[in-house]
Amino acid sequence: MKKILSLLAALLISTSAYAGETEIDRLTASGMSLSLANEVDSIYIDTLTAQTLTSPTISGNLTFSTAAAKIIPGATSLTFRNNADSADNLSITDAGNLGIRGNLTAAADFSILQGTSDGADSRITYIDGGGSASATRGAFAQFSGNESGGVGGLVLSAGSIAGASLQLVSPASNGAIYASVNGSIRWTFGSAGTFVSSNITNDIGWTPVNAANQACNTTCTTGCVFGMNTGALGNFVGCADATADTCICAGAS
Repeated sequence: MKKILSLLAALLISTSAYAGETEIDRLTASGMSLSLANEVDSIYIDTLTAQTLTSPTISGNLTFSTAAAKIIPGATSLTFRNNADSADNLSITDAGNLGIRGNLTAAADFSILQGTSDGADSRITYIDGGGSASATRGAFAQFSGNESGGVGGLVLSAGSIAGASLQLVSPASNGAIYASVNGSIRWTFGSAGTFVSSNITNDIGWTPVNAANQACNTTCTTGCVFGMNTGALGNFVGCADATADTCICAGAS
């Protein structure tokens, strides 16, 4: 410390001859190198070893010359505060949790990714409306890696509170909402919610069972869809109605 004070005194004396301009070019002592350059409005710290700075004020830029330089906070968190209103704009806890005061805005295409490799995508990413990925806390989305417990699934859930809804919105007058399975569009909702088309060509598994005066909830072994009384007006009857002549069952019966 005595060496540092001596160097500072010598530098201040040597610059007193310059009218209105003082420059400290370099200060070196015990492994510390500090450079202040007024003409570029910046402060440059080359190496600073085992030194403690309490509430320093820097009017210019803070530059680290080492490519892998680190800012190492205390035991609890690191916080970047807005000097204008003393609000914490960014905070990083010791556990790595990141807190942002306002919006997260990207200047280009932007991705939220897990740090996993192909074939080992074993993590799940959540976006939550509440404080936890649960319908009891609000709406949430769950994105699962292929090797995770969610097996590559996507979950979109509304909150469990009364009145909560899940909406798929296409606001354009000629917009549409599609459902695609294995590359094929299975159904489409067009403008004004109109069901436009369905490209499902597979048998959905319903089977008819024909017999006079039967109760379909007894006839169908895989569940009754509805019954038909071919001699009655309107034909359709409930599953427990024993006047059905044809039963439509949910599977093979």
